[in-house]
Amino acid sequence: MFHALAGEPDVPPAPIPFGHAEPHGVYAGDQEPVSAEMASLMGKVAGAMVARIAADVHRYRATPPAIANTDGDSMCLITAAIAVEEGTAGKLAARPDFDRDSDEPDRGTWWGALIPDGQREAMVAEAMAQLRAQGHQDVEAPAGLQRWVRGVLRVRGREITVEVNSQQRLTRLLGLLRKVGGNPVVTSEKRIGPAQDCA
Repeated sequence: MFHALAGEPDVPPAPIPFGHAEPHGVYAGDQEPVSAEMASLMGKVAGAMVARIAADVHRYRATPPAIANTDGDSMCLITAAIAVEEGTAGKLAARPDFDRDSDEPDRGTWWGALIPDGQREAMVAEAMAQLRAQGHQDVEAPAGLQRWVRGVLRVRGREITVEVNSQQRLTRLLGLLRKVGGNPVVTSEKRIGPAQDCA
């Protein structure tokens, strides 16, 4: 209810010209109305499409995405402890696709394929930007060729703890350990499926 201020006549507010105001910034199509038959056909097509779209959305939501690593394997984060024969870690480190960390001698890296130049440059630029945003201004970009990491290993006596991101990589690593005479036995294993968190 509107009340007039003191000394002013009681005048009702003017109606808002909804539907009569000039359109501003509005695009409107100007065409003849469709026939009753065409409207019926469009209604049937739209009705069928809505049901199909709703079914597709439900299916996509119910199915977790397929996540793969750089080898194309289905992603599964695996940490496994592997018992091996004495001296196996040294034989493994002698291979060109394995490298011991200079700062941590018990830690090693299992290298994969070379990263293509264009992709490497984009990855390095992004990593450097993130490091500098965190306050690491004195960090320099790595030079030369870069390779994908297939896994990280830690050696403690006759036990190797490995972190890989697929069952196929764990199987390949066990095959390499057998090849160098390590006689590997998986003593414990922990798995995380990242696709389950994306459903």
